[in-house]
Amino acid sequence: MAVGMRLRSHLIALVLAVLVPMVVFAAIVVVMFGRQQRADAERGAVATARALMNAVDEALGSTVTTLEALATARSLAQGNLTAFHAEARRVL
Repeated sequence: MAVGMRLRSHLIALVLAVLVPMVVFAAIVVVMFGRQQRADAERGAVATARALMNAVDEALGSTVTTLEALATARSLAQGNLTAFHAEARRVL
């Protein structure tokens, strides 16, 4: 019976010798994959934020330019709000 226990001990040691490194390797791969996915998601979010920022900046710049041009209108300087309103509706 002592030989049977020795064989069982050897088999358990063999199984553990194979499984433990595989489990450790799998855990490392999962952690690294998670970090890579998080980094990719962060890069995507930053790119999207930059694109939105540029679009908003362009729209605001266009609006400011239009409003600055309207601010120089003669009808506004003369106090003719009806003419200024018509001009603003035409431009906008």
